[in-house]
Amino acid sequence: MNAAPTIVAFGAFTFDRTTRTLCRKGERVPIGDRALDLLDALTERPGEVLSRQELESRVWPRTIVEESSLRVHVSALRRALGEGEDGARYIANVPGRGYTFVGTLLEPLQQHVEPGSALRSHEQRHNLPPLPSRPVGRDSVIQALTGMVEARRLVTVVGAGGMGKTTVAIAAAESACDLFADGVKFVDLSPVVEQARVLPMVASALGIKLPSEMGTIHLLRSLTNKRVLIVLDNCEQVIDAAANVAQELIAGSPGIHILATSRESLNVGGECVYRLGPLGLPPLDQPDDHSSPAVQLFVQRAHALDDSFTIRADTASLVHRLCRQLDGMPLAIELAAARVYTLGVHDLVSRLTDSFRVLTRGRRTAAPRHQTLQALLDWSHDLLNETDRIVLRRLAVFSGPFSIETASAVVACDIVGAASVRESVLGLVSKSLVGVDRSLGSPHCRLLVTTRAYAMQKLMASGEWNSVSRRHAERVRVRIEAVEEDIEELDVETLLSKHGLYAVLLDDMRAALDWASSPQGDSRLAISITTAGVALVHQLGVMDEFRPRMETALRQAQSLDPHDPVLELRALSALCRVAGVAAHHHAHSADFLARLRLLVCQTSDRDDKIDAIESLMTYAMGRGDYGDVIDLAREVIRLSVSPNAPSALLLGARLMAQAQHALGRHAEAAKTVEHILAHPSRRTYSKYVGSVPTSVSMRALKARIAWLCGEVDDALCIASECVELARVMTPFALGHALAIGAIPVAMWRGDLAAAGLIAELQDLANKHSLDYWASWARMCETALVLREGGQGVCVPSRLQFTAREAEMASTLHERLATQVALERADAGLAGWSAAETLRAATEQGLSEGTVDPETADLSLRRAMAIALSQTAASWALRAAMSQARLHARDAAGRGHAVGVLDRALARFTQGHATRDHVRARHLLEVLTRQDGTPLAAWV
Repeated sequence: MNAAPTIVAFGAFTFDRTTRTLCRKGERVPIGDRALDLLDALTERPGEVLSRQELESRVWPRTIVEESSLRVHVSALRRALGEGEDGARYIANVPGRGYTFVGTLLEPLQQHVEPGSALRSHEQRHNLPPLPSRPVGRDSVIQALTGMVEARRLVTVVGAGGMGKTTVAIAAAESACDLFADGVKFVDLSPVVEQARVLPMVASALGIKLPSEMGTIHLLRSLTNKRVLIVLDNCEQVIDAAANVAQELIAGSPGIHILATSRESLNVGGECVYRLGPLGLPPLDQPDDHSSPAVQLFVQRAHALDDSFTIRADTASLVHRLCRQLDGMPLAIELAAARVYTLGVHDLVSRLTDSFRVLTRGRRTAAPRHQTLQALLDWSHDLLNETDRIVLRRLAVFSGPFSIETASAVVACDIVGAASVRESVLGLVSKSLVGVDRSLGSPHCRLLVTTRAYAMQKLMASGEWNSVSRRHAERVRVRIEAVEEDIEELDVETLLSKHGLYAVLLDDMRAALDWASSPQGDSRLAISITTAGVALVHQLGVMDEFRPRMETALRQAQSLDPHDPVLELRALSALCRVAGVAAHHHAHSADFLARLRLLVCQTSDRDDKIDAIESLMTYAMGRGDYGDVIDLAREVIRLSVSPNAPSALLLGARLMAQAQHALGRHAEAAKTVEHILAHPSRRTYSKYVGSVPTSVSMRALKARIAWLCGEVDDALCIASECVELARVMTPFALGHALAIGAIPVAMWRGDLAAAGLIAELQDLANKHSLDYWASWARMCETALVLREGGQGVCVPSRLQFTAREAEMASTLHERLATQVALERADAGLAGWSAAETLRAATEQGLSEGTVDPETADLSLRRAMAIALSQTAASWALRAAMSQARLHARDAAGRGHAVGVLDRALARFTQGHATRDHVRARHLLEVLTRQDGTPLAAWV
């Protein structure tokens, strides 16, 4: 049988078997690999009927497939060929027998074979293996390499296994073919294990018979006056010989250029190294953006195996997550995409923790080491010496970037000293098994996720897992303790610059706690890491995530034998600090508080006492026990006698100010706030203020006090400044600035900006999983909808509000004045909101007919008295409007109503454009008319 032609043409199509490209009128047609296999088989024997068994054995050799698979891919091929358009027909189904190609094959004339004709002109000049498809996301790389091989004599593409070094080298060499008059020659060194075989392999690829006695000299003579690009692929296992041959060729033949691929550089004079990194990953904040190269490659390969595959709304985030989990490694992504047809996206992502079993279905035409991820890493591992193997497997304990210093502290032991570890890590970097991360201010190393999983297998099998994990956990404790010192000593700008390092440390903290809390771990070490990590957790705003770990630490401390009251105190304090103001939801909060007070009395350590008292204050603030907060704040201030340690002093003052405000003692609170903001210490952060610096918390409080006391325009400026400061700080700090400062001020003023601020708070809470601020955002959103006239809005019940939320809610809209808020106002527990809560509840009772005018008048007078006693001019204005509407129900009361409003408005020198002021002036205008205008709209 005659060999099938390399290029076939039919209709408007040309099919090139060598490059596996299908073109229509010169434009490439996107089509999957299986459909191309079918086209290849059918056009080899046009007019003949190929049975289902023949086609399946051709497309899926050694694989049993479902009966529907062949029909699916035949349909995909027909769609690609546009069957039915203008009567075109190329593939016929013969029932019961199979399929046949019925199109007319044309002579491959120039107009039909433009892509192939270029290939034929190259075939005699190069031996490059065909690429199955154009590399995805590598156009700029190929373009750069093409220019480099023309300008430089020796270019080495260096990268980790599976990054696609061979693919981009072949593509660049194809692109550069016309630049070399004597062609491009490809030398695959992957099968070579003996250094002495490299030179003969190069000579063979060049078509030069190499006499054994002449060696390189004869090769150089044969290349005199030749301009050739030699591609030396996979140099790593014969790196010394490859380097020597490259150096001799470059030195002896001026027309020779070399493009090499290796996991480490050849380290030859004049070498230009191009480091090939992963494919671009999808952005974290754009879940609908599927344009990243990593996602595009996944989609292309998945579609090639199943032409019905597409990214759906329910799988988009999973595909993005998968590409990030695989670090953008092309081979790993291709192997994953190959399993989508059988596993589906959801199952595939869930199984990726067992990546070496899942990622096992590579192209059958690929080199054996590229057919599974395990084989790829075995290939790299086998090339290492014993020291490098030890170091690589021990590095698996690091879940993120690490410094060489930290690696030395954890990895070094009796077998491998610290100096050897440093040397080995640098060697592993040069071999592309360890990457370098320069985004953290100073260079850090890291393992790709796939490499770490492989190294972890080796570590577990070595029996060293527990000993290395212990050293890692102990090192993590030391580094976490240093964070607390940073927070105490560094200014805010320096701290912010270290957030990336802190985030890396948090990953290691998770890994250390996983081991230390395991049956093989060390409970005391787990407790120490957990309690020391409170400052780090607050700094990064991940309290919600770490609350379960703090609960675990407390259980561990309580079950220690013998019992250690100091560790229990620290664990209980840590849990309370991390649980924060939302901690009162905890089922055991009362027991926790009683136990904490008992342990505080038993300890003599000043720092432990202050830590525990801060936790008690946090709980008390969350429950709304502001009097208790003030008593505890005084105790902290008494304990903070050292002028060299102002953090605890500021802690007491900060919570004192917040409690004074909450009790309605605004003048005292304002003085305390100014004292704190004017404090000479530059420590904007401290371990006690956690993730909300005093510069934010005190400005948020200052803005509220300013609004309440009638300085409503100043309040807006202060709140805006507070938010701008918080934007460059921690997520929790921004949540505080928005929920406690900017949003209430905007809502109270009636500003349209409130909607945007609430949306920002919602996004922040969702992005960082901040349940506490998510609850505040929902409350504010409900109030906003009600204010804008929303009908049928479900008003949260008292069980959905914390004490502090109930106080705030009653000031945002009258329908949110719950019974719990009213009870707190009546009991004097929530002084700051009492006047507005009484007024709002009265208005709600009047509208529902449950409060008579006489009772309403008494309540409104009481609200006015409370507001005036607190110099809360803004609440007084609202109480005045409610009184005016009530008294203006009859003509006799108009004079009293006018007087109340006049006095309330006279207390303001600013804020005349706010919602309350506009409404009050309008009401006053109606009341002072002499024409008897009805007040129905107001009463």
